[in-house]
Amino acid sequence: MARVLDLPAEILHMVLVEAILKRSLVRALRLKLVCRRFRDAFQPALFASRRLDHRIRHQLQAMAHWPIRQHHGADKMWHDYTMHLIRTEKISRTNHHYLLQIVNAFCAETGAGFDEILSAISWLVLDQATNMHDSKCRPMHDWSRPTHPKSKPLCAGLVWRLKEATYSDRIDLGTNLLSLAAYLDQEPLARRLLSEGCCPSKPGFLPSAMETAAFAGNVKILKLFQEHASDYGPGNMPDRVPASRQFDPSYRCKVDPGAIYGAALRGDLDMLKLALYPPSRSTPESDEIMGEAFGQISVGSLPAQYLHLAACVARTWEIFQYISSALGIRVSNCASEALELHVEFGNIDMVKGLLNAGRTRPSRDTLHSAVRGCHEDVVDFLLERGVVPDAQGHVLNAAVSAGSLTLLKKLIAHGARVDGKQSRPYQLALVTAIELEHTDMIRYLLSLRKPSAAFRKQLIKNLRVGIQLNHWDLNSMLEFVWNDFGGCLSPKKTAARRSSPRPSACS
Repeated sequence: MARVLDLPAEILHMVLVEAILKRSLVRALRLKLVCRRFRDAFQPALFASRRLDHRIRHQLQAMAHWPIRQHHGADKMWHDYTMHLIRTEKISRTNHHYLLQIVNAFCAETGAGFDEILSAISWLVLDQATNMHDSKCRPMHDWSRPTHPKSKPLCAGLVWRLKEATYSDRIDLGTNLLSLAAYLDQEPLARRLLSEGCCPSKPGFLPSAMETAAFAGNVKILKLFQEHASDYGPGNMPDRVPASRQFDPSYRCKVDPGAIYGAALRGDLDMLKLALYPPSRSTPESDEIMGEAFGQISVGSLPAQYLHLAACVARTWEIFQYISSALGIRVSNCASEALELHVEFGNIDMVKGLLNAGRTRPSRDTLHSAVRGCHEDVVDFLLERGVVPDAQGHVLNAAVSAGSLTLLKKLIAHGARVDGKQSRPYQLALVTAIELEHTDMIRYLLSLRKPSAAFRKQLIKNLRVGIQLNHWDLNSMLEFVWNDFGGCLSPKKTAARRSSPRPSACS
């Protein structure tokens, strides 16, 4: 080990790249735990290996709504990886190439530093559920649309910001520059782009300029955009928009859904009020929202749809309460959906607010979602509210998959059983712990229940076959299982097994 640490930085980088390529991604991530020098050199080596490319499609979906999610550091890693992909893109007409063009154009217009703008645009890209790694530019994909007839969308109705766009809309430089200018409070550039006909309600690679201005809290720029938009009314806007076009930018007005969404995601009540009540309206003193009285908004109207979407992603309980007041009792229709989302996000403020207000009730599925996300504070609160883990032990595998021994012990202390009639959940949790190479968790599970002889035999056989076929790189686990499972046998069998030769993948 000392010889490896004495290597020059360039050679150590190459060694780490090869080590990452030889392992599964989960095992590769453990290399940064070896020592401080490995930790410092790990991320550049991981990015250079391009091992993350095949996972970025799903991770970009998981990064949506990142401002209100607990990612436990994953958001920072994917942000840095997005920066790396944009910075190192060599092929023209790819998504990352277009983003690089946006960064260069913005720096040329404003004189800003390249790294600062690259970091900003990478954060904005994370909140777009798009395939940024594709070799060709593709339309935005609606991740809220179920892929299976029985599957449930992540947040029903979040279509307007994920709606399919044409190639020209996405790669339009002016549209994306306007979004970036609104996000970074560059008013002179925003004014010039508006004068050139750029639409602040239209998204491109980035969210719409209305949304980025509201999310960043740039009041002056949002007011500027509102001044350039038309009022909502019978003279210039339809009372009811066809469902197929209800979020089309051509039907936008001063009260923009992107601005409402950005303000809710920011958690700023003053910004939300500005988005709902633009000062440049023809009747600025009115408390109506697009012709609908506050607290009496009609079901199916545009403001009802906009506020329903914002309620689902409200960052704070204060924002949710205000939207509740605007919508009236109809907000109860989205309370259950909002709870599921914010439990998944790990947004404890919203979870506490929804449950303390009695708007919805937690379930075992809610607990599963919190455990899968490794949100300990949310799990603690749900257990305090009386949610009982399923007696069959299915929730245990969620804790094991999250890699949290603390959560595993906590669930067992609150009633999750491993000694019931059904052994399948326990076996699944044990296999998952072995695949993760979490030795402390394996020992803890073995201390709770003794696996059957048939299961032990089949497990060792599967490990050998998996290693031989290069499906797993778990030689250390094969030896660990052989030795530690001896403690689950009778004293006579234990002595015989310890005296027998250790197994190998080829034996």
